[in-house]
Amino acid sequence: MNSRKRKFEDLVQLIALLRAPGGCPWDRKQTHRSILPNLIEETYELVESIEKNRLEEIKEELGDLLLQVVFHAQMEAQKKNFDITDVITHIHDKIVFRHPHVFKKKTKLTAEKVLQNWEKIKLSHKKGDNHSTFSGLPKHLPALVKAYRVQEKSARLGFAWQNPQQIVKKLKEELNELQKDLKNRKKAKIEQELGDLFLALVSLSWWFKKDPETVLRGSIDKFVSRFQKLEKLAQRQNKRLSDLAPEKLEKLWQKIK
Repeated sequence: MNSRKRKFEDLVQLIALLRAPGGCPWDRKQTHRSILPNLIEETYELVESIEKNRLEEIKEELGDLLLQVVFHAQMEAQKKNFDITDVITHIHDKIVFRHPHVFKKKTKLTAEKVLQNWEKIKLSHKKGDNHSTFSGLPKHLPALVKAYRVQEKSARLGFAWQNPQQIVKKLKEELNELQKDLKNRKKAKIEQELGDLFLALVSLSWWFKKDPETVLRGSIDKFVSRFQKLEKLAQRQNKRLSDLAPEKLEKLWQKIK
């Protein structure tokens, strides 16, 4: 590959060329919807690289994600609706506007106070009748991410748990409710209480500033690793897991842990 340093404009021109008549048939055929899975996939690949702290991968995945942004903008540039410079201008001006403590009146603020002001500024400039703190949250945001963002946003406006003990107390209440509904076999209520339990767990995650997606993925990876060891132990005994009694499985599981 050519190692010559490229500028942002080079990438924009490259995508414009691929989308132009005589360019790439595949690139020309794509729409916002058709490449939406690519945007989601590239985002998660970047997340994984950041979590692993692999700098070369982060560099590559940032480029892949940037490609998606430029690609989407070029589609609209061809229709003369907006181009990538409009996208950049919009986000630039929005960031300046939401940092009055830096660009208007120099004010020393804590990081927490900056976030509180950010939410207040956003709310004060909502268009129409939609002035909810949560109106900007995407409908299809993964549930754990959305729950964390809801907790985060409400807390910035002062609606927050005061200590982790309050959350633990709430967890116990929800668990007790769930146990009652399980005993009475109330399916609708069971689903509701499960949701409340999840939400309380996310609140605890928020309190300790731990991303629930990352926390849960860590536990999933640990479970998968232990389960694979369990499978290998069974194979050494010329057994399948399904052949082993629950008591035997539990004994092997405890041995692995």
